[in-house]
Amino acid sequence: MKQWLAALAACALLCGTGLAEEKDFAVCVPRDGQIAVPMYEKAGENSEVLMNYFSGLTVDVLDVQNGWAHVSAGAEKTEMTGYMREDELQYGAKAQRTLPRQIVFVYLYPEQRVWNFCGEDRYVIGRGEGEEPVQAIGFKRSERGIWFQIDSVSWQEDDVMMVGDWDEFDSEMEQGYVYCSKNDAGHGRFEQCERMTYRPVQGELTHEEAYERAIEVILSEKYDPRGYFGRLPEELQSEEGLRKMRADVRLTRMNEEIQWVIQFENPENTDENVMIMLTPEGEIRGSMTHGNG
Repeated sequence: MKQWLAALAACALLCGTGLAEEKDFAVCVPRDGQIAVPMYEKAGENSEVLMNYFSGLTVDVLDVQNGWAHVSAGAEKTEMTGYMREDELQYGAKAQRTLPRQIVFVYLYPEQRVWNFCGEDRYVIGRGEGEEPVQAIGFKRSERGIWFQIDSVSWQEDDVMMVGDWDEFDSEMEQGYVYCSKNDAGHGRFEQCERMTYRPVQGELTHEEAYERAIEVILSEKYDPRGYFGRLPEELQSEEGLRKMRADVRLTRMNEEIQWVIQFENPENTDENVMIMLTPEGEIRGSMTHGNG
């Protein structure tokens, strides 16, 4: 199951997601020749740069005045708040589909310290395990090295709806700030790839609607030509049974097309699962499973 989640994107926190107001969030669009958009402490380019955020990152917009957007980026516990030039942002869900997201991985060595902040009065909130790379959403250079803001879990919490108990996939270690000196190997590897999750635009189902539609289709005769649903325990083969299962609901790109992917899984036995694909408007695209047949 963890491999399936990693293939789509890092697991998000429990939330309900609908159609966002067009100016509630925006996507970072660096100037020509740049890889990131700077966030300033105050509204002005003479102010201190707090962090530089990679192309395609979605930030929450708190306010806009005189060409400057007051924004926040990152996980709730370690988010950074500051100001970005409005002309380096594009608003709304449509921007997510036209702008590539710069994916950056940082390789932590065992026991590398993970901080709550990259400034004064910071404290350690965890340590690296050194086994797998973690995703960075921003960076800040210093004289001797570079700070990375890592956020592999909740950078897309508004793009994914998780239903039920997914606590085992949450990881505090994947949120925070890490410092890499210039001598550190694996300083950061830059990879540009397609965005994995999207927010619905006008005319498409919301996350809640996609969840309800998936249940409706699974229980109808249109679903399950290969008998996936029938392989579940009998107590799960009903609307009540499906609602007892945990679910991952996301609008993602598969086979070169954007579609809803809704996964239902028995938390007591992850081999007992069904997955359905719908068009953004809710028409059935297909079904599949893993581990149970």
